[in-house]
Amino acid sequence: MLFIWDIHITSKYKDKILTSLRNFINSQPEEKHLIFLGDFVYHFSYDRGALLSLYDFFLELYSQEKHLYILAGNHDRLTQSFVFEEAKKAFQLLQVFGDATNASIQFITEPQIIKIEGKEICFLPYLLEVDLAKYPGIEQLQDDFYQKQIASKNKNQMLSAKLHLLVQYFKNHYSNLTFVHHYYFDSVVFPGQKSTFSFRDVALSNQWLEDKELFFISGHLHQAFFYQNYLCTGSIWASSPLEENQIKGYWKLSENQWSFYESGINYYFLIDSGQLSSQSLFGGETLALTPWDIETHHKKLQENFKQNVFWLELSWSDVFHSPWQLEVDFHFLSELDLKRVSLSLRVEELNYQKMESFVTVQLQAELQDVKLKKQQVNVDDLLEKLQKPDASSLKEGFWGRIDLLKRFLMKQYPDTYQEYEKILQDMKLI
Repeated sequence: MLFIWDIHITSKYKDKILTSLRNFINSQPEEKHLIFLGDFVYHFSYDRGALLSLYDFFLELYSQEKHLYILAGNHDRLTQSFVFEEAKKAFQLLQVFGDATNASIQFITEPQIIKIEGKEICFLPYLLEVDLAKYPGIEQLQDDFYQKQIASKNKNQMLSAKLHLLVQYFKNHYSNLTFVHHYYFDSVVFPGQKSTFSFRDVALSNQWLEDKELFFISGHLHQAFFYQNYLCTGSIWASSPLEENQIKGYWKLSENQWSFYESGINYYFLIDSGQLSSQSLFGGETLALTPWDIETHHKKLQENFKQNVFWLELSWSDVFHSPWQLEVDFHFLSELDLKRVSLSLRVEELNYQKMESFVTVQLQAELQDVKLKKQQVNVDDLLEKLQKPDASSLKEGFWGRIDLLKRFLMKQYPDTYQEYEKILQDMKLI
């Protein structure tokens, strides 16, 4: 099985995305089951031309006798329709009249159980509504959690309540079930994530993360991680500059062994000049960033991805159902294409006239884009200094320290001083 998540295809990256997809799938000729799990539409626009190119690619794979499972994500719902609604109807007709080929395309817009390579998988697409009448006896599963959420006037909370019943319903009918879905989990800070989500965002209950009879796989969140019985695969490319310093790629499951393959479609790197070694940017005299520094940064991200995001402990006796341990075979790019890298470099002085002192001319020419980003003062650090002053500032007394702080801010951050001054005033510190 190959797992491909959050394509978010757009004309700007269409060719790179399709080439990367094609190369990856062609490199795994023995894999016949391809699972595309949600978010084919780009975040910020509906690019019909790019989506048609993606559909042509689906047909190309179908002609190669592959089995495709194409799940609806939250971005793929256009009013009440699925983005590939016409294609779904066409392939439903094909199945009615008989398909002589050893291939299939299933556009999944409703929950269903599909047996793939001997494993029962429950596909949970992103739903706009759940018709509980389709599931006999499901009303008997209503618990306190369901009653609380369904009583809310918030539409998303009510939908989350019905999803809760669906998970319980399928769990009761199938043992050791794997859910392949396109949802958040409620109120959990996952590894590498800054945001948390609630039932108002449409989410599954975090109680399911404690269930050792279940395993969950999703994309949706664009940064990959493994947490308890949940594997989040991330996305295949950085579709926003907010996805900085992330490794993206594809997943493969074969004979109970997971493998990850870096896609290399594009990168947003953010490097803090203050964290670089004296051999790269600063040290005595200013030394400019070189291609070697970018390669080094990339390798550090790969190691961080491998060692810190995932808990690599013991192999699973059954990869889907285990005491929450995961082993992954990583396949990273050995060479980085600098033309696919957009670099932001944090510096103390925002001066593009001195760009060559920060980034060599050679590197500027090789990168897709390069920007300087001014370092922002950390207000928490400043407050800590106020609470724990050093010996010299203690001699100044409290008001002396406030004056020192104000003068420091004015000198270091003349353009944004008023912003920081207002924050400290609002906190009644100055």
